Amino acid sequence: MNRNIAEELATKLLKETHLENIVWSIKEAPFNLENKTENFISIYLETTYKGKIIGLFEKRLKHYHDEDIYDWVSEANLCIVEEKATRRISTWEGGGSKATRDLLFYAKAKASGVLNLLE
Repeated sequence: MNRNIAEELATKLLKETHLENIVWSIKEAPFNLENKTENFISIYLETTYKGKIIGLFEKRLKHYHDEDIYDWVSEANLCIVEEKATRRISTWEGGGSKATRDLLFYAKAKASGVLNLLE
């Protein structure tokens, strides 16, 4: 079976966001998404869906062309977050699809309140 789980989840979450069944909040990213990596999380949002904490974020990372030559690229991702002792960590991550980028764009607009300015 060739399924993209992150793309399917992003599509369902986008629908639920449009229907206003879920609300996204801007939060601090879980510890392991940035700690001891060269990744930079430019924005991180969270919601609860079917009893799970779902994170949605833009990850900026270096795309190397050579040892010293790189560009920064960005990728929209989803994750599942768990509370572990004193830290919140991501236990699953996926994304990079058009559906995930669309969800990130719309969820950022909803969480920021910019859509209310247009009403």
